[in-house]
Amino acid sequence: MALAAPAGDTAVPVPGDGDAALAGLLLRALESLWQAGAREQACRLAGQAYVRLRRQAPGQAAPFDRALHRWTRSDARPRHEDAP
Repeated sequence: MALAAPAGDTAVPVPGDGDAALAGLLLRALESLWQAGAREQACRLAGQAYVRLRRQAPGQAAPFDRALHRWTRSDARPRHEDAP
């Protein structure tokens, strides 16, 4: 039995697709790790998820790939207070 998504929550995967729901949940947890400052751990885990999903479920792997690219670009940019 699939649970209904809270009203207004458009990020929840299609009900009944348990693997996609778990991937979405993992990605949200990794985003929380990233925001909390555990950036290396978030990237390592997202990379592991991507490697495990990329061949059998490329659609589920893609959000992890996008997150890694976004996180590494934002981490590489100098912060405003670090600029000369």
